[in-house]
Amino acid sequence: DPETWDLIRKEQAKQGNVSLGEYSLVDLLVRACDTEYRRFLGLYSYNHTNAQERERRLKSLARAAAVVDMLANFVRERDPKGRSYTHYRETVEWLQGDGDEYFRYKDLPLNPVRLKEKVQAVMSGKQMQEVVHLPRQGNTNKAEFTADKELKSWCLQYLISGMNPTQSQIVRHVTHLCALHEKKAPSQSWFAKFFTDPEIQQITAQRRFGATHKRTIYFEHTIAVQRAMFAGDAWQVDATRVNMIPHAKQDKTGEQSLIIIAVRDVYSGDILGVHFDTKEDRWGYANALKMAVKSSGYLPYSLIHDRFPGHNADEMEALLGGLERKGVHLIKTSKATGKASLERWFDTLQTVFLSNSRYYYGQGIRSTRAFAHRSAEYLAKLTKEARAAGWDFDRAWQDAWQRVLEYKQTAVSHYSRKHPDLHLTPAQLHEQSEKPHVVQLAPWDVASLFWLEKELDIRRNQLEMNVHKQTFTFPILDWNILKTHKRVRVKYEEHDPTKIMVFALHGDVFITELTAQTGVVLYGPDGDPGHLAARQAQIKAFEKERKKTLDEYLDGSADVTMLVGPLAPKADQESAESRILTEHLEASRPFAGAKAEKKPVVPVQSDEIDIQQFIYTNR
Repeated sequence: DPETWDLIRKEQAKQGNVSLGEYSLVDLLVRACDTEYRRFLGLYSYNHTNAQERERRLKSLARAAAVVDMLANFVRERDPKGRSYTHYRETVEWLQGDGDEYFRYKDLPLNPVRLKEKVQAVMSGKQMQEVVHLPRQGNTNKAEFTADKELKSWCLQYLISGMNPTQSQIVRHVTHLCALHEKKAPSQSWFAKFFTDPEIQQITAQRRFGATHKRTIYFEHTIAVQRAMFAGDAWQVDATRVNMIPHAKQDKTGEQSLIIIAVRDVYSGDILGVHFDTKEDRWGYANALKMAVKSSGYLPYSLIHDRFPGHNADEMEALLGGLERKGVHLIKTSKATGKASLERWFDTLQTVFLSNSRYYYGQGIRSTRAFAHRSAEYLAKLTKEARAAGWDFDRAWQDAWQRVLEYKQTAVSHYSRKHPDLHLTPAQLHEQSEKPHVVQLAPWDVASLFWLEKELDIRRNQLEMNVHKQTFTFPILDWNILKTHKRVRVKYEEHDPTKIMVFALHGDVFITELTAQTGVVLYGPDGDPGHLAARQAQIKAFEKERKKTLDEYLDGSADVTMLVGPLAPKADQESAESRILTEHLEASRPFAGAKAEKKPVVPVQSDEIDIQQFIYTNR
């Protein structure tokens, strides 16, 4: 309270009158900032979320109060009339020099006149809290403007407009609006405080810079995730431009850039599948996935992809749906952070491996690294050299593929600071890792997922398929297929249509694998009569199976055969007559151990037996 403080100040003044003469002004300033300031800590309070920052602020205020109090006692003893500015100038010089380490904030004026005003105010009996206090204490202008919702709305509308104007532009526009509406305009310090307020930065960052800007991610949440534990736990697939000099088009009408679509195993970092093209589309993604599946021999537990061009096309939805039906967990993400490890690999490919290429032109235009870009003169020289050397698509993708192979066969410790002791290559990591969570492949799964498809009718016991204006014939010698199916689905590879996989028309049921039939050479040095004999043997076996099935259906149907009469084959008629007579004779004989039942037989008038009358009368 003020009375207690007056007593403390008078007691300190008495002690100062006795001891101040023993010290120089600098010694007294150091003593006030080192020890005497503790007496003034209880006079101030400062609310701040950071305890360390709050302590620094209170110490600075207390030291300022201790310096003013010491100067007041010093003036009473050395300059009773208070006319000299010498000690004030010395104090200011010390504050700007050695005393700067004691004051993190400007709680004391660095002007001798202003400093003298504070000392004289204390000497006149004014409370220390009224003389040395926090800046702008008691000023209500800030609260007045902070409560003005319309003023803050004007500022926010400029911030989130997407134009991203400078703060000076916003200040000028808002000040002009205040003048039009006869409002008092805030000060520059108020605007600066408003723009740097954490709440304002949080709510405006995304609309101001854009959702994908690097400044926006400072205000986004991040989630720490663990790496995959085994190979095959997750694959990521994405595309990017290969940073090489654009190559000439085939028709020489311009230039185009190379695109790489890569499938990467998250655990090992191995690149399992790639596809090079000049555009990013669904066919490229399908080819990259096909290469990954064939090279690894399995399907991953999960596949992570983005909304690439054509991801919702019928062909790609059929492929992704097939993967999902076989047990692959599909994860679709629209953010680059969803495939963070693959995005980092693109950076590694550029900075470590592509940079060894002659025609590498540097990183993307958004990169701010010092080594990111080549000089304009160097690029002009390189472009001219590439054109003269016939730099085309084939040379571009072969060079890029060579860099990918270098990555696959380079130990991780060679380029990674995070793993200096990992001396295995990505390919070795993938091969040696356990794969407990992968989806195993059946021999026909690759065809079911990635091959082209047609529906064909079975005619003349064979399938005929036209590809690239060429007809391929596939004979079917399996009786079980022909007796079950009339129309089937056929899977084939466009570059090799001589081999097909046959599936049921409905459902993903595999039937058989067929190879295109070629003509049998009988004559000349390449004649192969044995080939013809082998085919004839296959056809003969097929006919035997078909005949067997027919006999099974005809068993016990001699009545119908005889009714058909001359329409039935002669051999069938004779077989039926013999079977009927045999059955009649067997039925007329008594069974062993039993008395045979007598059955009257209708006499036949003619010497020639009428077999049909005999059947009906003796049934």
